[in-house]
Amino acid sequence: MEYAHEMVRCEWAVRHPELIEYHDTVWGRPTHDDREIFAAYAQCVLHAGLLWTAMLKKRPVFRRAFEGWDIARIARYDGAEIDRLIHAEGMIRNFQKINAVIKNARRFGEVQEEFGSFAEYIWGFAEGRGDGRAWAERLSADLKRRGFAFAGPATAYGLMQDIGIVNDHDRACFRVAA
Repeated sequence: MEYAHEMVRCEWAVRHPELIEYHDTVWGRPTHDDREIFAAYAQCVLHAGLLWTAMLKKRPVFRRAFEGWDIARIARYDGAEIDRLIHAEGMIRNFQKINAVIKNARRFGEVQEEFGSFAEYIWGFAEGRGDGRAWAERLSADLKRRGFAFAGPATAYGLMQDIGIVNDHDRACFRVAA
């Protein structure tokens, strides 16, 4: 993908080509697609404690390893699938994180059944032009109550940024109004 150099982007996004592509095509773009939302949440889990640029490079690895982010299939993973994931080429070999993604797929499905879609559930935490951090605190508490793993306020806020509930693009950024 070719990027025009004269475009003004968020300051954090211009440090690496992976960050530019992620910023321009994913971060902060509102989505109501449950698979995209699950992928974003799973990647927040897998990212915990690691550099974001390293994680962005691994996005294709994660997509392949988790079978295109098929939520229902992931929810049925067992010990053999966990073993496959831990040994997948390029995968993060962290049992807790992999297990958390599987556990979250199961909880995700429960929320989908209750609300009709996970998007309906999560977008319900955004109330007009309020404080995104307050929304994230409420989302975090509810995710924890529902049994989600890696559901702290920082993860909840990062997820809300990623899927466009919270728009934290710099005021001068060409994506601020997107």
